[in-house]
Amino acid sequence: MPILKGLSPNEMARIKPCQGCRYLTMCGDNGSCAYIFYRGERRPCKFGAGCTVKDTQRPHRRHELSIKPRALSEPKPRGNRWDTETAARMLNEGYPITEISKAVGAHYDTVRKWLKAQGMLAKRPPMRASWDRDRAKALYEQGWRIRDIADELQVPFSTVSITKQRHNWQRKKTISDGQIGDGK
Repeated sequence: MPILKGLSPNEMARIKPCQGCRYLTMCGDNGSCAYIFYRGERRPCKFGAGCTVKDTQRPHRRHELSIKPRALSEPKPRGNRWDTETAARMLNEGYPITEISKAVGAHYDTVRKWLKAQGMLAKRPPMRASWDRDRAKALYEQGWRIRDIADELQVPFSTVSITKQRHNWQRKKTISDGQIGDGK
């Protein structure tokens, strides 16, 4: 039985005749008749004082509903709404994911995640080829400038410089230490 405390006088007057009816449903301060959900047909009368279908038996339970509210209905079947076969074929032919996503009508991330889940995406290649840090350290210890080491090993200057700082490379002491610079 709904609680009628705190309602406006107009709403109270509208709902009062329905008090105790199993079809009365309250949504905030508004009362309404849920007859159609339980019977599957329109009510033959008006809500409130003109009601002819008032039923004061025990309240209905959810499983007795004839028209299921959306939240209680079965979930929509999920699946791909885009052409996965075309996506797989295009990937095998070497097309990039951006072109595949445009061709099949799906978002880039959707196609990428699907391809990854299917195990069709290879691991990303490394950003750059690894370089010979040991050789770079040996060249630095021999007195080479950082710029010359970077050019010799075909890596950016910053790569050699940052590696030198992180690994605390030291030059070997020579007789002419004052003439050896670090290239900065």
